[in-house]
Amino acid sequence: MTPPTLETARVGADAVVVGLARERVRVAADLLALTKEGPAGTKAYASSRLALTEWEEHDLQRYFDVTKAEMAFAKGVILVEGIAEQFLIPAFASNLRLNGTDPLELDRVGISVCAVYGTDFLPYVKLLSPDGLNIPFVLISDGDVTFSDGSAVYAGLKRAIKFLPDTQKQAAETLRLADHIFIEELRRAGWYDKTSQAFAVFLPVKSVGVAGDGRRHDPVVALRAVETVDFMTARWAHLPYELLDVCARRIVNEVPGISRVVYDISGKPPATIEWD
Repeated sequence: MTPPTLETARVGADAVVVGLARERVRVAADLLALTKEGPAGTKAYASSRLALTEWEEHDLQRYFDVTKAEMAFAKGVILVEGIAEQFLIPAFASNLRLNGTDPLELDRVGISVCAVYGTDFLPYVKLLSPDGLNIPFVLISDGDVTFSDGSAVYAGLKRAIKFLPDTQKQAAETLRLADHIFIEELRRAGWYDKTSQAFAVFLPVKSVGVAGDGRRHDPVVALRAVETVDFMTARWAHLPYELLDVCARRIVNEVPGISRVVYDISGKPPATIEWD
């Protein structure tokens, strides 16, 4: 949602006051305060009441830096995982009809579709909850959930595999195993939270490998990890050689049918973050 014209004034070194028609928002590294005037008078809500971890504060600060705190100006929020849903949901909504004739435009009714660029919705749920800014919200996910202990369930991937032809199901399982090893080693080395996105890619090419006294002709896996603040541009994550060595050795030794592992060192631009 594009917010209306704002009047801004800097307060101190790390805070900005944003004024908007009877609402006022203060955005700082550790505080978001929202006051609203209504029939019952002025009510104030603040993120300072929330029990946020250091990483959750960092994640929210990154989001507000990029979006100029558009979430705080919405009458309602739809939380989604990525940019695809951010574009698709308003398009789907526009096919609905209000009063049988007018298309439903989410921006016009004050609903903002906000992408968190991941599967960890907890900081945003805390922020929008009645204990935070008290803004109505819903969460739309494909079922891939990240828990507080760092473990994850890729339900969306499991459902998608059911629709693949039999010839591709093995490739999907191979990719799942390689990706699991990559993410596991990133967590173990303390690099998982330092990257913005990381994943393995199953390449549609084969490479010659050596197994014992013989040779084999097996697929290749690429590893991709990037650092970014807005996902419009990104640089490849400079992972330690030792970490990449462990990942590659584990994948070729533990994942059947993989002959080679490569690491993608392309920035965005020109390369996109994902592989298509």
